[in-house]
Amino acid sequence: MEGKVFFLKAELEIWSKVLPIVFMIIYTLSIAFGLTISLTNPSYASSIVTPLYEEIKESPMTKLCNDLFETATGAKEDNVFYLLNLVSLSRISATIMSTLIPPYVAYTYFAEGLFLGLLEKSSYNIVVMYIPLIIGDMMSISLLQGGIFQIIISRFRNKPIGEYTYIITLAGLIGVVVVSYISTVSSCIIEPFFVRMQL
Repeated sequence: MEGKVFFLKAELEIWSKVLPIVFMIIYTLSIAFGLTISLTNPSYASSIVTPLYEEIKESPMTKLCNDLFETATGAKEDNVFYLLNLVSLSRISATIMSTLIPPYVAYTYFAEGLFLGLLEKSSYNIVVMYIPLIIGDMMSISLLQGGIFQIIISRFRNKPIGEYTYIITLAGLIGVVVVSYISTVSSCIIEPFFVRMQL
């Protein structure tokens, strides 16, 4: 009986460690694939990125982001902390909802790779700023997805959930929250400031 419990725990621990790594590899390859296509066939990459960019440009999130920038720079009177929390919490909720759809997450990283490949050399300072955020985002989502899918698998198989599963799920969730707040500050305040300085 003890041997059976040991092997069961070992199986749960292995899957808890393997799933996040599998997701990280998939998303890294998605970015690399998008970047490769963008560098070898810029016109095709542009045909995919341009409509996506227009959708993002007209989205409510972008409008909130613009309001946050104007408020942070004093061009508009509003509560900067309220807007910061609103944008960040919106990103957090969108990220958590997308964790259950790995193909969608892979596609967003693929599009990100296309976008990075199309950037001009003058925008490389923005790329350098975003590389740690992309890595942090990828790791957080992979940990969260690995934990959630391990919980779902354990429930379907009527097996107990290992302690390590809860740890990686919590670590992923904390990572998503931290990266979302940092991304909000970077994309809504720092990046627009650099862009306007270059104009």
